[in-house]
Amino acid sequence: MKHLFYTATVVLILAGCTPVSSEIVIEKPRKSEMLQDYYISRVEKNMEQTRRAVAKAGTRQDALRLVESARKKVQASFKNVKSLLPVESRCTGVANFPGYKVEKHLIRTRENFSMSVNLFLPDKGKKPFPAIIFLAGHATNGKSGYLRACVNFALRGFAVLSADPIHQGERWQFEKYSMVHGHNILNRQLLTLGENFSDWRLHDAVQLVNFLQSRSDIDHARIGVNGNSGGGTMTALLSAYDRRIAASAPSCYITTFYHNALNELPTDGEQNPASFIANKGEMLDLVLAHAPKPYRILAQQHDFFDIRGALMTYNMAKKIYRLLGAEENISITVAPHGHGYSEELRSSAYEFFGKHFNVKCDPKEEAVKLPAHKELWCSATGQLLDLPGESSVQNIIAKRALELKKQRAQKKVSPESMKKQLTKLLALPARINTTDHILLQHVRNRQRDLFLRTGIRTEPGITATLYGIYNRHNVQGNAKFSSNVELLVPESGCYDVLPGLMPLDPKAELRGIDYRGCGESQVYGGFHANYQLDYHYSALGLMMDEPLLGRRVLDVLAAIKFLHSQGVKKITLRSEGLGVIPAVFAAVLSDIPVKLHLDKKVPTYTEHALSPDAPFPQSFVPNGILKLTDLDELIELFPERFIKTR
Repeated sequence: MKHLFYTATVVLILAGCTPVSSEIVIEKPRKSEMLQDYYISRVEKNMEQTRRAVAKAGTRQDALRLVESARKKVQASFKNVKSLLPVESRCTGVANFPGYKVEKHLIRTRENFSMSVNLFLPDKGKKPFPAIIFLAGHATNGKSGYLRACVNFALRGFAVLSADPIHQGERWQFEKYSMVHGHNILNRQLLTLGENFSDWRLHDAVQLVNFLQSRSDIDHARIGVNGNSGGGTMTALLSAYDRRIAASAPSCYITTFYHNALNELPTDGEQNPASFIANKGEMLDLVLAHAPKPYRILAQQHDFFDIRGALMTYNMAKKIYRLLGAEENISITVAPHGHGYSEELRSSAYEFFGKHFNVKCDPKEEAVKLPAHKELWCSATGQLLDLPGESSVQNIIAKRALELKKQRAQKKVSPESMKKQLTKLLALPARINTTDHILLQHVRNRQRDLFLRTGIRTEPGITATLYGIYNRHNVQGNAKFSSNVELLVPESGCYDVLPGLMPLDPKAELRGIDYRGCGESQVYGGFHANYQLDYHYSALGLMMDEPLLGRRVLDVLAAIKFLHSQGVKKITLRSEGLGVIPAVFAAVLSDIPVKLHLDKKVPTYTEHALSPDAPFPQSFVPNGILKLTDLDELIELFPERFIKTR
């Protein structure tokens, strides 16, 4: 009886027979966990495949196959990394301290692009020295932010090579942006070129190995790598990628990609290698790619890099090392703190490298005087961009973006070929199924507008919401559509935007689509938060070779197909804010003829690459788009799909 009363009430409201009561609940549709659940299911499946493969391994040959598989995954994910030989470097000075000296070097890693490096050389010990490449984490002072570890290694007889990461220390790239913000700006600009910040950081790290290999005072068979946080990431990547590394001890990074996703943990651009999950990679593969060489995971009990994942990865790695006959080479140290390179972890690193590089040393730290940051500058001003002819990363990106624009202009691509290449770039499915839809509960706003909502299940776990406002935009009900529909593709979500619009064509019905991450499924921080969940899911999509923008285009295409299946003959797209980006792609790729109404200039990916602020959120940047096309070029190539009123 209760259900009958509810149904009758809705029918009367839609028929206009029931007056709108002031007691009607005003409720904005609740935010959902849709994107979190979607990505968790994908990463969990990948994790389970990894666990099954390890559980199944029972012989040395099985273990060797897993090691070889891990190395292939790593190599496939870092195709943009190159080993520049011979090394181009110059020494800019030497500073002497009690027990060691520091050489200051500039190493060329790209054209007109240098890396500031300190080489700590011990007074004690015998040449050639064992060496540690120390990769700095997120410290404003870069290499100088981890002096305590570098000095203590040197006092124990190790040569230590420490470098400034990009946009840290002497390699600052932006005046107004923090380290993390700057890294992520560069990452979303590099993505337009088909590159990413992870590639660039690993490329720099490989040049550090090249530099040490060029030195006669370094034992080339005893080169290890150590680093914390972002430096722990690069430690894991370098030892997985470069077989010249003899021992590895990443700190405060190793867990699992599954646990990072489970904990909704956004990580920096360098910590999300493109295609790695698509290549069926997990963090275990970063360890196994180095096997059976010595490896120690350094972890904190209360780190945001989940200790449960660190222990899971260690236990799986230990089994494979045991099958390889090298169980003594894999170990873990867990300190009782939060994120950071604590004394316990540093001491563990001294002991680990001392043991495996045959250096007798006391792992316990004593108080040491550390050099002042300025004493270790490799440049006169402490900033490499002050050097004559030195390029910034953004200058390099801009130059490449303009080169690609010129190349595209000289290369003619047919509309059909463009559609095929775009479909592949955006990782769109061959078929879009919209037969599965649901009639969602109606909601109202404070102006008493009645929103009609239809859920379109575009793929397992994803429901895009089709909106209409009853009796205001010629909308007659969920189950009935006009033959002429204007479909809004918004940025802010239909609930907030639709009430302020009217159909451009008085005979048309105005609807809107909340694609994933927009409106009802908007996540914490929204699109423009630099380091929140929208960015996090775009990073997962990058590792899966499924750009989040492509999945949004899929939602819009599904809405078009659904409307067509309901008898709509004419579909005109409209957009608001960033919604113009998926709208342009959908207009071009729709099998059902549509037109996108353009009332202002469309922003381009070339402008995004050239802008110091990189205005597009990462989730709207497909990897390598400028190798293929740009938004304005698509509009010119498909003029029949666009209505220009400006």
